[in-house]
Amino acid sequence: MNNLPDLLPNNVVSKINSFIDANIKFEERPLKEGVFNILRKYAVLVFYPLEENEENDAFLLRDMPWEGDKKHFVFINSAKTKEKQVFAAAHELGHILGIIDYLGIDKTQEELVVNRMAAEILMPEDLFLERIRKLGIKKQLTKELFLEIVIGVMNEFSCTFEAVVLRFYELGLLERSDAEAFIFKKAIDNQDDYVHRIIVEKKFEELLVVTKEKNIDGLSQIINELTKRGQLTPKAMRLKKKYATFIAQDEKNILDDNLKININ
Repeated sequence: MNNLPDLLPNNVVSKINSFIDANIKFEERPLKEGVFNILRKYAVLVFYPLEENEENDAFLLRDMPWEGDKKHFVFINSAKTKEKQVFAAAHELGHILGIIDYLGIDKTQEELVVNRMAAEILMPEDLFLERIRKLGIKKQLTKELFLEIVIGVMNEFSCTFEAVVLRFYELGLLERSDAEAFIFKKAIDNQDDYVHRIIVEKKFEELLVVTKEKNIDGLSQIINELTKRGQLTPKAMRLKKKYATFIAQDEKNILDDNLKININ
């Protein structure tokens, strides 16, 4: 898929923000890694590094037995960079809080809705516009200068490149074709290398951090329980297959505005 999904109607976005206001208490914004603390109110977090070619940044396991109760578990792939972990956590929060049920929208739209909720949580419109003005946003920008703005926003909000570019489009700041070019077609030659170089030059090393964190108690117990119940998802099945040989060994070490940008 090399094109963006259709934007959600304004009335749906308004309802998403009302839902966020009613259900999430923010101590400060931008939220960034604070999303982990909010998510912990609803789920047990499992940080564990999967292979670098593993596509999934996170996944959710519902209603697992835990200390005499049932809890949700969110698995965060700590082999991914920190901004990917942050956005994935906000995404899974949307699933857990049941935003799709609140909106009464068909389940086929769930991923689109949950991604938009994650963007609204991490990059609220007023704060996003304030930050890009400070970063020197203009109506006329070269592709390279726009990429530098995007990198600055990534650093400000701890969000992924794709999520930031999409946010420009969602807020009416960027044409659909330009957003698709940057996300799917690579708008400039060696775009990934250019982005990496700017991150290093700007000293935004946090965007390159891969924590490889291992932080959960009883991971093998969870996997074994899922196996007994016959409820291993395909993602979790791959987890068990890939890591069965060393999960037990590692377990003892775990937890102890009207602005439209024209791109030239």
